[in-house]
Amino acid sequence: MVDLALEDINVLDFSQGISGPYCTKLFSDLGARIIKVERPDGGDITRSMGPFPEDNPHIEKSGTFLALNSNKFGITLNLRAEAARKIALQLIEWADIIVESFRPGVMERFSLDWPQVRHLKPQLVYTSISNFGQFGPYRDYRASEIIAYAMGGEMYSTGLDGLEPLKLGGTVSLFQSGSIAAIATLGALFASRDQNIGQQVDISIMETLIANQDRRAPGLLAYQYTGEIATRIPPGSTAYPMGIYECKDGYFELMAGLVRFQGAVHMLGDPDWLQDPKWHTPTSQSDPVLKEEF
Repeated sequence: MVDLALEDINVLDFSQGISGPYCTKLFSDLGARIIKVERPDGGDITRSMGPFPEDNPHIEKSGTFLALNSNKFGITLNLRAEAARKIALQLIEWADIIVESFRPGVMERFSLDWPQVRHLKPQLVYTSISNFGQFGPYRDYRASEIIAYAMGGEMYSTGLDGLEPLKLGGTVSLFQSGSIAAIATLGALFASRDQNIGQQVDISIMETLIANQDRRAPGLLAYQYTGEIATRIPPGSTAYPMGIYECKDGYFELMAGLVRFQGAVHMLGDPDWLQDPKWHTPTSQSDPVLKEEF
């Protein structure tokens, strides 16, 4: 059996929601031993998020919670209680990595923040995930995912020009910040193993979105060379079959492009007119006449 990369690593997970649990799920997938700490009054907030079997909400049956927290051990602790904090301190001595996603200052009130526990294990890696980071003028601001999405700049390239602000569906930005937290934490872990010194990893969800240029990169390059400010571009404006198409009985959205064009043709019933080689070249994808014909 092949050894997993993190099978000798212990992780204590104080996080809840999506970013932190997704970060530790990635560790779990790589073999790490995870102990997840939940509060006694309902546990992780994702326990109340669907989907649920037959649409019947149940704290033990949330698809979101189960997907993010599979293959983890669990313990319930009321960190306001002294007895629970003593247990938490014992677990910290066991852990190689701690991940928490409380608002800045909460772990300090529990006497479990980085400055107060670092002496327990000098090699400890302590990752804190918050909306705007542990320091700076926005430190104590509250935010929802859509606010972080907007302040991180992603919203500038999402939706149609001249219309209302939009964000990508689901909670894409929270999964993204969780993956970046995992990468940063592993970097700190490697440094800990190499130098025998631990450190705190400060993850700002907003800053992870700022760092992800995504569709903003072409606009940034265009501004640098031409001074022109890019506008939001509708899906499918530069290629086909990609976008929303009006049909006889409503609207149909297709996201294929050249790579999946043949599959799209087959899905559409292999019509004779789409067998013409003119549709299957890279240059045809940027031909406005062919796009309009399609």
